Amino acid sequence: MQAKLGFGLMMGLGALLSMALSVEVESGYYLDFRSTLLAVSAVYGGPLAILVTAILTLS
Repeated sequence: MQAKLGFGLMMGLGALLSMALSVEVESGYYLDFRSTLLAVSAVYGGPLAILVTAILTLS
């Protein structure tokens, strides 16, 4: 259980970093890879990890 929490936390922090380093491709449109990290968190970490990742991404 702690491993899944830690994995979710790391993926969430990676998603936050991805949002901070996003690239503006057009006025008001940004490109980042947070959805990729959310998907990886869901596939490898399961429901608990995706919950932690989603909470960090939404804040």
